[in-house]
Amino acid sequence: MKLYFCRVSELFRAMSKEQLMEGIPNCRMKLADSYKNEADQKRSLAASFLLGICMKEHGVSLSEKADVTNAGKLFFPYLDRFYVNLSHADDFAACACDEVEIGVDVEGIRVYKEKLFFKIASDKEKAQMDEIVNREEKDILFTRWWTRKESAVKLSGIGIAGLLDKDKKTAEIFTKEFQPCENCFLSVSSYRDAFCEEITMLTSLSDLCS
Repeated sequence: MKLYFCRVSELFRAMSKEQLMEGIPNCRMKLADSYKNEADQKRSLAASFLLGICMKEHGVSLSEKADVTNAGKLFFPYLDRFYVNLSHADDFAACACDEVEIGVDVEGIRVYKEKLFFKIASDKEKAQMDEIVNREEKDILFTRWWTRKESAVKLSGIGIAGLLDKDKKTAEIFTKEFQPCENCFLSVSSYRDAFCEEITMLTSLSDLCS
């Protein structure tokens, strides 16, 4: 397993859009221009650029044919033991890859929304949240749980409701949490309990161009 992470703003300070486009896989070219909102486009480009770095490091051509599942998950039908997943939010982008199916989610600190939380939380998580009084601590805990659930959802494709359904038989999912920077959490999920210990952080021009 390998994880790649960057701040979108730092990426665009180091490289122009044209330079970034040269480093993204062909399968993400059209997507890059499909966003009308500039911030959304930059986030998508950043995630695609991380995917390009990942592919190069694993000896996969940027022209390799890709497809998406019904749930919108990217995969490479002609490659064995090469699975990827992308995520981007706020000023952050992430790419995860492994020899088996994988799910990843990255988020900046989200504002705690009680109604939403109670829809997706387990009884144990609700009890833990009730013990917290400080608003900032609630935001942090909400974000941590959200990324963990989202990465599991992106791995399984069954939705958060399915993950919480005790009567629904699903494969056991393992999740590991990272904090790439102070105001950001990243979670990665897998069907096997085998995770990398570090994230490949792209934080400088030398990192991005090496």
